[in-house]
Amino acid sequence: MQIKTEKKVLYFETLLPLINIVFLLLIFFLLAGSFKSPEPFLVNSPYANAATDEEKEVATFFLNAEGQFAYKDRLISQQELLDYAAKLAPINGKNIIRLKADSEAAADVVIVLLEALAEVGITEVRIVTLVNDA
Repeated sequence: MQIKTEKKVLYFETLLPLINIVFLLLIFFLLAGSFKSPEPFLVNSPYANAATDEEKEVATFFLNAEGQFAYKDRLISQQELLDYAAKLAPINGKNIIRLKADSEAAADVVIVLLEALAEVGITEVRIVTLVNDA
């Protein structure tokens, strides 16, 4: 006796449209997102009663509690900070920098830095603070 066996026809669904959609979403999120460079060291900013919007193109310098300075992702000396600040292009006619100083940083270090920045032509220093909840 012969048993008839039917060949099973396998239908493979193509995954190409799904892969295309996934890659398009990946490209969209890569282009739509913005990357933030890591800060060179942890800085606990002091608190203030008001905050203002700052331009993104303002250069940010860092000062930690031990008195170390940084620009972008590298540690620098105070003289290098002054050199970088002196070379910055004016924004809206003002020579502006942003200083993100640790709340435990010595006040005399900040004052000496502010005086030195004024001597190299920086007209405005924006010190980054956190907003008080009070």
